[in-house]
Amino acid sequence: MHTISFGIPSYNEPQNVLRLLGMIENQVLPRSVCLKEVFIVDDSDDESYSALMRGIFNYSRLPIEVIHNSYRRGVATAWNNIFSRVNSEVLVLYDADVAVRPETTWRLISPLLSNDDLGLIAACIRPISSSSLAGMMSSYIADWLSQMRTHYPRSKYLAMGRGLAVKTDIIRGLEIPEEVISVDLYVQLSTIKSGYKVGYAPDAIVEFRPPRLLREAISQTLRGFFGHRQLRILSGRLLKNPSLAEEMFYAFKVANQDLHRAAVAFLGYLLLFFLIPKVYKGAYSYLWEIAETSK
Repeated sequence: MHTISFGIPSYNEPQNVLRLLGMIENQVLPRSVCLKEVFIVDDSDDESYSALMRGIFNYSRLPIEVIHNSYRRGVATAWNNIFSRVNSEVLVLYDADVAVRPETTWRLISPLLSNDDLGLIAACIRPISSSSLAGMMSSYIADWLSQMRTHYPRSKYLAMGRGLAVKTDIIRGLEIPEEVISVDLYVQLSTIKSGYKVGYAPDAIVEFRPPRLLREAISQTLRGFFGHRQLRILSGRLLKNPSLAEEMFYAFKVANQDLHRAAVAFLGYLLLFFLIPKVYKGAYSYLWEIAETSK
C-alpha cells in the first residue's frame, strides 16, 4: 500500500481552496494508493479563514489539516509547514487556484511509485484558454516551457509550484529559506542533491486561469527570472540548462504553431526587456505582487 499527501498553500482565497478540495475528492486513484493527509496552509484575514472553515465541513471525508496564519508569510514558509508535518510516501503540491482532472494525480505520482531512481515529477502546467493579450502570452510561454521540460528535464525550467509531486524522504527536514522566490526550483535542486532523478509528466494536466492584465503576466515572467537568478549560485553543476540557441529554436518552433499568439508574446517581451521592467519591483521579493485577475 502506497500513501500520498496533498499540500495546498493559499492566500485569501477560500473559494479556490474549496473548489480544489472538490477536485481532490474526485481524483481517480487505484486501491493500492491511500490518501493520508491534505494540508492547507491558509494565510488570510479572519473573514476568509471563517469562510474556508465553513466550507471544509462539506469535505469531511478528506483528512484535512488547516494551518492558519493571520498575515501573508509566503510560499516558502507554507511549504516548510507542510514538509514538517507530512507523514506519507509522496507529497503532491498544488496551488490553490489550479484545476486538476480526475486522472491528474495518478499520472503525476505513478512514475515515482514505479521507479526508485525518480524523486520529483513536474506536472504539465497549462493556462485555461483566454483571448486577452496576457492570456495569449501565458499560453505561448506554457507551450514553450512544455518543450523545455520535455527535452531538458534537468533544467531550471522543470519544476513549477502549480503542480508537482516529490518523495517525502527528500523534503522531510528540508527548510527553504524564507526569502527564496523560486521554491519549486529549490526543491528540484534538493532532489538532485539527494541523488534522485527528476522527470516530467506531460499527461498530468494542471490548468490555471491566466491573468487578464499584461502587466501581471509580465510580472509573473519577471518573478521566474529573478527567482532562477537568485538560486544560480546554488545550482552549480546540478542543472543541465539549454543553450540560448536551443531556447530560441523551440521559441520559433512554438511560434510557428500560432503566429498571432507569438506576436502578442513578442510584444509582452518587448515591454519586459526594453520598456518598463523597473515598474515591477515586487518581482524581486518573495512576497510578490498577486495577479488578482487570475484568482
